[in-house]
Amino acid sequence: MGIRQDKELLIDSFEDFRNECERSQDITQGVEYSIKNTVIYSAGDITELSEDGVCVINLGKDTSWEDDERIYCGDNIGIVLKLSGVYPGDGVVRGVVSTEADLCRCSTLYFCLQSANSFYEGDKDSIILVPDVFMFKNGKPDGGNAAKVTVIGYIEDTPDMLAYVKTIAGKKGLDKLLVVD
Repeated sequence: MGIRQDKELLIDSFEDFRNECERSQDITQGVEYSIKNTVIYSAGDITELSEDGVCVINLGKDTSWEDDERIYCGDNIGIVLKLSGVYPGDGVVRGVVSTEADLCRCSTLYFCLQSANSFYEGDKDSIILVPDVFMFKNGKPDGGNAAKVTVIGYIEDTPDMLAYVKTIAGKKGLDKLLVVD
């Protein structure tokens, strides 16, 4: 299969995923909740750094989101990743292959990021926190195989970014942060 065919397959499969999500009232309501409760932080909003109490697990870029048992273990999990800063979902609708796009292919993150214009138009050192993102085991959008995670994203990678993220995670009561290298 050539690159063009692979890209078309990714586009088609994401379109099917999107349609399935939009047909589910539970998923649609969950996305609305996530959007309503999304918070954007600037570096100035975090006045005191505190990295206590949050377990950080570093993941490689080849993580299989829909099968990673750490997500479905029942803990209060946060996923931390660098976002493209150009397109919500880093072009998942165009068949792009990236960590962000791959995460959007098996979760409701894309739908939440679409509504985050102020994040993409604001300071590039801001942090976005999207609560209760549905993650679907095996990439199939239904409530029976879903877990809720908090996604914390950033665009500009600064020296203190992980400290800021850990501070936010601690204040939000997250047990573990899965951080993509």
